Amino acid sequence: MGKTLKLAEFIESISYADLPEEVIACAKRCLFDYFGCAIFATQTNMGQIINAVCQEGGSGVSTILSDMKGSYEASFAALANGTCAHGFELDDVHLPSVSHPGAVVISAALALGEERGVDGKRFIEAVVAGYEAMARIDSTVGSAHVDHGFHPTASHGTFGAAAAAAKILNLNKEQIANAFGIAGSLASGIMQFSISGTMVKRIHAGKAAQQGVIIAKLAERGFTGPNDVLEGGYGYCTVFRGLLNKEEIDFDAIDRDLSVRYKILDTMIKPSPACGCLHAVVEGLVNIRQDADFRLSDVKEIRVLGHHNLAEMHNDYAPDTILGAQYSLPFTAAMSLVHDIENAGNYLDESILQDEEVLHTAKLIVPVFDEEIEQYFPEHFSAAVEVVMNDGKVYREVIIDPKGTAENPFSDHDVKRKYSKLVSSVLSKEAAEALAGNIERITSLSNIKDLFWGINQ
Repeated sequence: MGKTLKLAEFIESISYADLPEEVIACAKRCLFDYFGCAIFATQTNMGQIINAVCQEGGSGVSTILSDMKGSYEASFAALANGTCAHGFELDDVHLPSVSHPGAVVISAALALGEERGVDGKRFIEAVVAGYEAMARIDSTVGSAHVDHGFHPTASHGTFGAAAAAAKILNLNKEQIANAFGIAGSLASGIMQFSISGTMVKRIHAGKAAQQGVIIAKLAERGFTGPNDVLEGGYGYCTVFRGLLNKEEIDFDAIDRDLSVRYKILDTMIKPSPACGCLHAVVEGLVNIRQDADFRLSDVKEIRVLGHHNLAEMHNDYAPDTILGAQYSLPFTAAMSLVHDIENAGNYLDESILQDEEVLHTAKLIVPVFDEEIEQYFPEHFSAAVEVVMNDGKVYREVIIDPKGTAENPFSDHDVKRKYSKLVSSVLSKEAAEALAGNIERITSLSNIKDLFWGINQ
């Protein structure tokens, strides 16, 4: 049996009854994070545009989070919600691929799950399946994918969404393999946004979620795709790695240790709205600021010691878009020292881009490649920070595994606190508490549509 079929067989076999409690608990944390991120972003200009367009996509039974009283066609609901969930650089991350599974996978599972009226346990199966497929394909393709300009959330996400949707539809392994075969041809997404900014990055998650819904429906009806799409000579892993030398690709990562450790457990939940590789920097500077008594006017320079990606790729000192600011090492580091960077509301108004104290502090940032930190990358997105004072004193902090990573995970309390802070600017206290309660008891829901009971009445 080929690798694609083996992964499809495993996706088919995932059963709620067999899932470890830690996996179910992790899936719930991912749901809290997803809804917090997606609901928060509905108030942005980007969110308003995508939601308006998707609401024109036709009526159905699925929920678009900007209008929880409405019912919309499933694929457009997935597009709207996936775009918003990825809409503010707050959503969860699979760090080895720097991809964002929750925005893609949960959006597809939710939209199609509502349409088909599945129960909460089937929904959890679908979420776990989607994270699994997305991460395993990434582990095979590797970092060369990004090096060649592809965006993993958009490309790998098509497979994750297809796997989640396939579980909602209860497809068999042959149908799931067909879904993967279709996904391989529809996967796309390029990284130019990381240089030029703009809204387009956000729709990468939404379009992958929408494609997953459509792909699974096609496979359900007998539409076929190559069942060796992952390992084939012109298959996804070879082509999207940018190589035609199969000897350099670890195809065994597709099915290695299936069910030994579920990939959803490797997810990072972000404390603040910044690119995942910047969180060690943020945490280090926040720790120094809390522990040391100094004025920013007395700082000579701030050295950020990091792996090659951190030292070389994110050095825009005066970004002109919010996305650019969230990707900028100097700007994000400065925000960590000047403002409460965990307050995502600070980024809602573009006037923050002209904040004089932030821009002045950003000029103090000196990125430095560090061989010791490089040894941790890419398994760990680590960094060291040094705040050098005018009098020669140096405050130093090293962060190997920042808060929210698999090695230093969010607790249930942490993620619920983040959820509450994010939705408070959009939902009433009563609505926020109702949704939180429904997420908490999701495995007892007989119909996933009941997630919105008490909100859309």
